Amino acid sequence: MKTPNADNDFDVLRDKISDLLDDTEMKMEELISDYNTKYEEDYDAPSIETCDLSSLFSQLQDFCEDHI
Repeated sequence: MKTPNADNDFDVLRDKISDLLDDTEMKMEELISDYNTKYEEDYDAPSIETCDLSSLFSQLQDFCEDHI
């Protein structure tokens, strides 16, 4: 039997994980963008694609919602 504290803690956990994923996605996009901008004229430097990054974080958010 779940206690009220467990339900509250579960909600807090779920919210913290969601916030963490949102923050990490934003920071990753910024880091990659900064890198790509810094080396945009250096054709020997690899360019990092971010077109699927958001969808991958969406999948991870969905997974967490389903299993947490």
